[in-house]
Amino acid sequence: MEWKTYNGRFAEHYRIGWMNNEDSPHPEPPPRRIEPGAPPPRPHMPFPPPPPKGLISPLILKALILRILRDSPSYGYDIVNKINDILGSRVPRSVIYYHLNAAERLGLVVSKWEVSGKKARKMYYITDSGEAFLEDAKKKLERLRNVIEYIYS
Repeated sequence: MEWKTYNGRFAEHYRIGWMNNEDSPHPEPPPRRIEPGAPPPRPHMPFPPPPPKGLISPLILKALILRILRDSPSYGYDIVNKINDILGSRVPRSVIYYHLNAAERLGLVVSKWEVSGKKARKMYYITDSGEAFLEDAKKKLERLRNVIEYIYS
């Protein structure tokens, strides 16, 4: 069996407890033999896997980014961590930065380099059109909430 890679590393290093039960559709990888003189195996990665593809829509990600920036201006790494905390899963940084840059191109956010000590960080701020986009997204997501509530009823 050939293992798919994620972020340049083997998927088996990203497995966590929820994938080790009998209900899992993924078989456990075969035990690895360590050859004499070979480097030790990589440690278990402590973060959760990314959400299933298609589960988080671009609208939701942009709305999350704008909502975080409405509270206070932030830099990219902080936005990534807040989104991962809110969603409870690990969204790849490249996906969040893609949507952050797309929001900047659309004029929903603006960025400014700020230097604190020896570190330079690109701070992001929400614009008036970003506020309007967020309000529109909230209306669309409210309709989605009604559909989900209907499904669960």
